[in-house]
Order: sequence, then structure tokens, then C-alpha cells
Amino acid sequence: MKRIKSLAVVALSVALLAANAGRAFAANSTSITLSSASAQVGNNLTIFINENSGSTTINLVTVGISYDSSKLQFVEFNDSGSEFDYKGAQSAAGGSASVKRGLYGGAYTDGHRVTGITFKALAAGSASVSVNSATVTNPQAPTDVEWNGVKNSTTATIASAPASTGGSTSTGSTSGGSSSSSSSSTKSTASTKTATTATPTTGSTSNSSSAASDGSDATSTTTPEVKGDSTTKKSDDKKSDDTKKTDDKKSSNKVLPIFIFILLGVAAFFGGRYAARYMAARKAKATEAEVAKTEEKPKAKKTSKK
Repeated sequence: MKRIKSLAVVALSVALLAANAGRAFAANSTSITLSSASAQVGNNLTIFINENSGSTTINLVTVGISYDSSKLQFVEFNDSGSEFDYKGAQSAAGGSASVKRGLYGGAYTDGHRVTGITFKALAAGSASVSVNSATVTNPQAPTDVEWNGVKNSTTATIASAPASTGGSTSTGSTSGGSSSSSSSSTKSTASTKTATTATPTTGSTSNSSSAASDGSDATSTTTPEVKGDSTTKKSDDKKSDDTKKTDDKKSSNKVLPIFIFILLGVAAFFGGRYAARYMAARKAKATEAEVAKTEEKPKAKKTSKK
């Protein structure tokens, strides 16, 4: 009987050990990985923190990392693409950073992006970024640490900034530029002389040469002063005055016929009225004459009878 009890105790102990071993294997299943990134000196780059818990459910992740502060300068935490809606404590300084992200409700399995950290590239070369620590919480067993303990790392590749093409030039190139500018100015002056049959003044030529040698904008001084511009302007003004006089004359020629037509209309109106009155007066006189003749005939008859 005692032997049976002893065997039962041993079997139970083995079962418990196996259960704890399986539980420990399941508990340490979440991996924390970092993405790689590259940039030129002076630009920003972002390292993203990702987790993968496989079939284990998780709802809270805290990650501590270290970075090469001689080549990377912390800028901000970047939650672009993060699948965790809870933002916990976060800090970064002196080559190390810590960030906490979680879920307000529910839990995740498999892989998800936790967050990102944006750095400014300070110097060319390879900058190491590594996972130092992590705490991953399983809502079904909140006292367990689900991180698998692997301190993954990544490399930020930083390229040198391109050489500036707008720097200072040598004396030879500067003088060459001045001579080419002077020659192009001379060609421009020559072509202008051919086209306009006029020559630029001496003052404008010297000004353009001095401006080109100083390296300043010589656009306004390289334009030659063309003789005959004043003559052309006077001619244009004269044409404008002649055109104005012609227009005024045409306008007066249009007004005169209208005025004459109005006068003729008024004369016709009053002339018609006068003619009507004159005809009415003559008709009235003729009627009176006929009436007088009619009255005189009977008187003449009576006198003859007597």
C-alpha cells in the first residue's frame, strides 16, 4: 500500500513538472524584432518595433532598446501603422529608449507592429539598434512574461551627404566666367547693332562689362541704348495725334448731317403749319366772296322789276 502511494506521488510530480515545462515553453513564445533603415547624413530614419506571439494571446508590450548615440539622435516616437491603441509610458535619452503599447480591449495573436522610433542621422557608417529588455503580458495569465528573451538587433545604414555643388569656385573659373560673360555680352551687342542699325552708347557698354566682372546681375546694363527710339516715339505720338484728329473730324462729320436733318424737320413742321393756315385763310375769303355774290343777285333782280 505504501508502495502504491509512493508511485502515485511520483507520477503526480512528473505530471506537474511536465505541465510546468509546457507552460514555460508556451509562456516564452513572443519575439521582439526591429526593422532596418537607411538615410543620408542630416536626414531622418525610422526603426519599427514588431512583436509576434504566435498562438499565444497578448495585450500589453513594453520594450527597452539601445542605440548608437554617436550616429543617431532621437527625434520622436512614430506610431504610424501601429496596431496598439493604448499609449503608455515612453522615454528616450543617452542612447537608450523605452516604450509601452497595449490594447484597451481584446488581445492579439501572431505578428503586429508595436511602434516606431525616428532618429536623425548624424554621421556616416553603420549604427546598431538592439532590444535590451521586453515585457509581454498575456491577459489569460497576467503574471507570466511572454517574451522569448532573444535580444534581437538591427543596423541603420547612414550614407554621407552629397557634396555641395554650389560652393566657392577657383579664381581661374571665376575669371573665365567673366570673360565668357563679356564675350556673350559683346555678341549680343553686335547682333543688336545688325538688327537695329544702331550702336550702343559707350557708357552702357562699360557698365555691362563692370557688372559682369563683379558677378552681379547685369541684365539691365547689357541692354544697348538704340538711337532712334526718341524719333520712333515722336512718330508714334504724331500718328496718335493724327488719328485723334481724324476721329474728331469723322465725329463732327457725323454730327453735322444730323443737325441739318433736325433743322429741316423743324422747318418743314412750321412751314406746313404756315401753309395750312394760309390755305385756310384763302378758302375762307373765297367763301365770303361767294356768299357776297349770292346776296347781291337778288337785290339786282328786285331793282330791275321796279
